[in-house]
This record gives sequence, C-alpha cells and structure tokens, in this order.
Amino acid sequence: MPQERQDATPESPTQERRQSDITAENSRVRPNMSATSSRRSSHEDHRLRKLEKLILAQKDEQMKKDAAAASAAEAIRIRDEKEYERFQVIQKAQQETEAKAAIELALKTSAPMMFQDPIGRKFSCPWHLCHTWEGMQEFIAKIGSGVAIISELVRNGEYDLLKDIDLVIPPHLWESMVFPGSLVTMRARNLASPPIDKKASWLRRSIGKGSG
Repeated sequence: MPQERQDATPESPTQERRQSDITAENSRVRPNMSATSSRRSSHEDHRLRKLEKLILAQKDEQMKKDAAAASAAEAIRIRDEKEYERFQVIQKAQQETEAKAAIELALKTSAPMMFQDPIGRKFSCPWHLCHTWEGMQEFIAKIGSGVAIISELVRNGEYDLLKDIDLVIPPHLWESMVFPGSLVTMRARNLASPPIDKKASWLRRSIGKGSG
C-alpha cells in the first residue's frame, strides 16, 4: 500500500512575513475603521440634533407669528365692533333728530286750530302749541289771564272743551279727536247750552245763579 500523505509542507519564511504583515495591517485597519465609524456616528448625531433644534426653533417662531396674527385680528375685530356701535349710536341720534325736526316742521306748517272761549272770543291757535291736551291748557291759561271769569274756570277746572259745538272732548282722546283746522269751543260746565256771543257780565251772572 502506498504510504499515507505526510502533513503539508511548512510555510517558508517569506510566507510567514507576508501573513504577519497582513495580520498587522488588519490590526491597524480595524481600529481606524472603528474610529472612522465612531466619528461618523457622532457627526450624524450632531447633525440630527442641530436639525431638530432648527425645526423646533422654526415651529416656535411660527407659533409666535400665529399668536401675533391672532392677537392683531382680535384687536381689529374689537375696534371694528366699537366703531360699528359708535356708528349705530350716531346714526340713531341723527335719525331721532331728523324725525323730531320733521315732526316739529309738520306741526309748525299745519293749519291752526280754531278756538272760541266762553265769552265769544275767537282765536287761531298754532297747531304746534295745541296739538296736545297739556299744550291746549297752557294756551287757554294764557289767553284767559286777563279775564277773571275765564281765569276762574281754568283755576277750578270747571269747563269742557267741545268739538263742533256739542261733542265733549275727554283729555285722553284729545290727540285722536282734534286735528289741524278743527273748531274747539270752551264751555263752562254750569251752562246748559254752548256759549253764545254775549257780554261777560251776563255769563258771570248765569254762572252765579247756577252755583247758587
């Protein structure tokens, strides 16, 4: 039988040196690769942290801008509301003033009311002075201030105001019954009939008899 193959021939010194060089090179390269990888990882982490800070800063800046814009919009809304309220107040005041002026003009330009007192005197009463019951009372008091019998009637309230000679006008219906151009007659309540154009002395005697 053939003799078994002997073990491989031992490496030559040249091969040993080459293998040693390769091992040394590998030993040198591995730490360098590890250091390079470590530096690369550290640089990447730093870059990511920097990018994260930049993003956060941009978000914070945007939030500040949004808050400022919202605040400005709210200020504008409040200002506009106040301006609108002020405009409404001014407009309402103007409308009320114009309406009042129109009413006053209508009253002043309306036909006067015709009035006859108990002693037969006739007056043309401007409508803007006598369109209310209170205004009519003031007008009667003024025209009767120099006549004792009329002043007494006014003071005691012992008289009626009649429309069209025979229709008594209640105070609360004055404004719905009397109009520009109406004829209103003042009559003492002691008299049984509307006043006629007689002397004041006759009226005074008649009133005296009625009260007796």
